[in-house]
Amino acid sequence: MVLTFPIYGLGLYYASASSPTIGYVICCAPFFLIILFHLIDLLYKREFNLRLNGNYILAMFFFLTAIVSLFIAIGKNLPELPMRLAILKAVLSVLPYHAFIIALIYNRDSKKVVKLTFVGLTLLVFINVIGYYGLGMSNTLHNIEGRINFPFLDGLYAVGCLLAIINLMLYYLFVNGLNRPIKAVYQVAFFLLNCFFIFYINSRLSTLVFMLVMALLILNVRKKFSGVFVISLFTLPLVLNAGLLIYQILSLPFFQSVFQRSDYIDIVTFNGRSFIWESVIDWFLHDREGLLFGNGYRGHYYLDLLGGLKKVFDVKALYGVHLHSTTLEILVCQGLIGALLFFAIFYKAFIFFRRHYQSGTVEGALFPVVLFILFIVHVDTYAYLENSGTLIFSVILAIISVKIPTDRNTSSPHLRVPKKRRISLAKISE
Repeated sequence: MVLTFPIYGLGLYYASASSPTIGYVICCAPFFLIILFHLIDLLYKREFNLRLNGNYILAMFFFLTAIVSLFIAIGKNLPELPMRLAILKAVLSVLPYHAFIIALIYNRDSKKVVKLTFVGLTLLVFINVIGYYGLGMSNTLHNIEGRINFPFLDGLYAVGCLLAIINLMLYYLFVNGLNRPIKAVYQVAFFLLNCFFIFYINSRLSTLVFMLVMALLILNVRKKFSGVFVISLFTLPLVLNAGLLIYQILSLPFFQSVFQRSDYIDIVTFNGRSFIWESVIDWFLHDREGLLFGNGYRGHYYLDLLGGLKKVFDVKALYGVHLHSTTLEILVCQGLIGALLFFAIFYKAFIFFRRHYQSGTVEGALFPVVLFILFIVHVDTYAYLENSGTLIFSVILAIISVKIPTDRNTSSPHLRVPKKRRISLAKISE
C-alpha cells in the first residue's frame, strides 16, 4: 500500500510528459497487483467474508456516475478523449478505492492503514524532492519560474494540497501525543520543512485553506465542527463575494511576503477562476440543461459555459479547460445526483472521523484532512477522477466502508466492545 502513492506520482508525471495511456497504466499497476493478490488468496483459502457496509453501495453509485459521464463524452466525440483513455480514467476512479479496502481487510485495523497512508504520502514528497533538487526535473503541467515545481504530481496546486494534508496530520499526531518524544522532534522538523516548500510553491488557495483548517484545530473547536460541514457547502459563494476582502488581507505586509503576489485583478478574480465559477453558477440558476443526470465528462464544453474565456484569456481549446472546482465538475458532468452522492459520502466521513478526532485516536488524524478536502474541492479539481487527491479520498472512503472485526486488544472507539460476562451468585459465593 505504501508504494502505491509514489508509483501513482511517477505515473502522473509520465502521463503529462510523454504518454497519458502508459502513464495511467503505471498508475493502475500497484492497485491491480493488490487486487490480483487478494483474488488469488481467496481462491487458495476458499473463503469469502463480506465486510462491507452501506457506505460501499453509496460510493459505488457515485463512481458509476463518474464512469457514465466518461462514456457520454465518448458518445459526443469529445476531442482528445479516445476510448482507451476513457477506460483508463474510469478504472483509475474506482481501482484505488478497492485496493485500499483490501488493505484494510488484511491489516484488520484502520489505525495501521492511517499510518501506512502517512508513510506513503511522505514517500511521495521524498521522490518529488529527489526529482526536483537531485535530478533537476520539473512539473510539466505547471512550470512557473521562481516557484518550486515538484515533478511527480498533477500540477503545482496538487503539491500544495499534499504538503498541507501531511502537515495537518503531523499537527494532530503531535498535539495528541501519539508519538514518542524523539519521533515527535523529527515530525516537527518535517512540518517546518513542508512549510518552507509551501512558501515557495506559493499556491494561494491551498495555503489559505490550510491556514483556515489549522486555525480551527488550534482554537480547538471540537464541539462546533458540526456547523463547519454546512459552511463548506457555501465555499464558492463566500469566496466570490469576499474577493475584495481577501485582496485587502493579502496586501498586508506579512501576507505579501508569504504569497509573493498581490495584484488586484489576479487576487479578486482568483487568477481568472471567478469568470468560470460565475458562468457555471449562472447556468445552475437559469439554464440547468442536463442538471439531473449530467452532461458527460467536460460537459461545460458542449454547454458553451466557457465561451467568454476567449475574450479574457488566450484559450485555443476549450475542451481541455476544466472548471477549477471538483464540485462544479461533478455537478455539470455527473449531474445533481452525482453531486448529492458526493456530499453524502463526505458527510458520512465527516461524522466518522470527527468521532475519532474527539476521542484522540490515530484515525482522528484524518479528520483535519477531511476538513481540508471539504473546502479545497470547491476551488480546485484536486479530487476529481484521476487527480492525485482521489487517492486520499479513496483511503477515507475505504475506511468508512469496511466493517473492522472485533479486537479486544484495540481501543479504537468504532470497534465493537465484547459483552461483559455475567457472573452468577454461586460463583461469587465461592
